[in-house]
Amino acid sequence: MPEAADGGAIAIVQDGDRITIDVDEGIFHLHVSDEEILRRFNNWQKPEKKFKKGYLELYSRLASSASEGAVIKRETD
Repeated sequence: MPEAADGGAIAIVQDGDRITIDVDEGIFHLHVSDEEILRRFNNWQKPEKKFKKGYLELYSRLASSASEGAVIKRETD
């Protein structure tokens, strides 16, 4: 599931925010105060699913995140 839809830090980024992304280190930094981050998380609500049936629903439910290749996850026993 994408990080924003799952409630990760990218979910609370707003227009005009300054961010730093270091791909090599795997770091995402939102340059706002800790208090503002807490306030935003307290007000955040998980978005409603766009796709409720069909292939896109299946893919959105089973695919890994983009950082893992966005491929269908295999269930193991």
